[in-house]
Amino acid sequence: MNALVVRLMRPSRFYEKHVHLSDDAMLEAAWREAAGGINHIISVYALGEAPHYPLIDSLIFNTQDPAYPALLKSHSAVTVAEGLVQDTVLEPSLRYAMGLLAANERAHAVEYWPLSSGLNQPAFAAMAVRGQQAYPYSAILVFGHGPEDPISRTGVLGHLRLRLAAAQLARGQAPVIILSGGRVHPNRTGFNEAVEMRRELIELYGISPARIVIEPHARHTTTNLRNCARLLLAPPFVQGKPALIVTDPSTHDYIGGGVLAERNLKELGYEPGRISAGPDALSLRFVPDGKSFHVDPLEPLDP
Repeated sequence: MNALVVRLMRPSRFYEKHVHLSDDAMLEAAWREAAGGINHIISVYALGEAPHYPLIDSLIFNTQDPAYPALLKSHSAVTVAEGLVQDTVLEPSLRYAMGLLAANERAHAVEYWPLSSGLNQPAFAAMAVRGQQAYPYSAILVFGHGPEDPISRTGVLGHLRLRLAAAQLARGQAPVIILSGGRVHPNRTGFNEAVEMRRELIELYGISPARIVIEPHARHTTTNLRNCARLLLAPPFVQGKPALIVTDPSTHDYIGGGVLAERNLKELGYEPGRISAGPDALSLRFVPDGKSFHVDPLEPLDP
């Protein structure tokens, strides 16, 4: 118990919602979450039950197709063949669930890892040596707005938000812009919101890659906030400063209002941070909360 819970689980912060529990209660809660997450993946991506967001996250196969049971049978056979002598009780079911995500082209949660390397490496390297105390905000946050057509790479509101972010960066409000958004709209899109917004900032506004950080997994405003909080609360970001959210007028009211707060509590079980008025009508201040480190197995596309 000490080796697992005290030395691994608690320091990882992946179980942050359970930090108040005793060690045995935390282990039980984590077990229930993990088993529930595996069951959820199988229910949605094998049996065809509706996910939390059916328009963009559903099973891609027709469960009524006569050939579908044979597909599941083949998947089961491959899962059994992958078995190892040292497997624990959960691992065959976990392999089965992960295989379902891959078969349904829903493996986006593992893209671009680790976030400190790849496209984020220039910004992380620069922030590690650049003085950040002179800036009023730790980062400028921009949330993606995916288009509903398969050709456009960034929704129209996304273009407007990027203009605001570039202007705030030029005013010296923060050392970097964090772009948050995954592969969301339309269903099974080939474009990633954060990556496309990064391209636009570089190509249209001449912003250096060393001033841009991507968060390429969020699928909703709830996880835009949560995933940005995870970045902001870890190195190389300076601690003790709020971040600045820039957005369009209608989304500003949504992020700063009670509807999103209620949705956070319903879907995440907590507020990922404290939101307050910004310095102008199209911005908001965001102070992240450590509960955001908690991993949610019921959201396999963005845990």
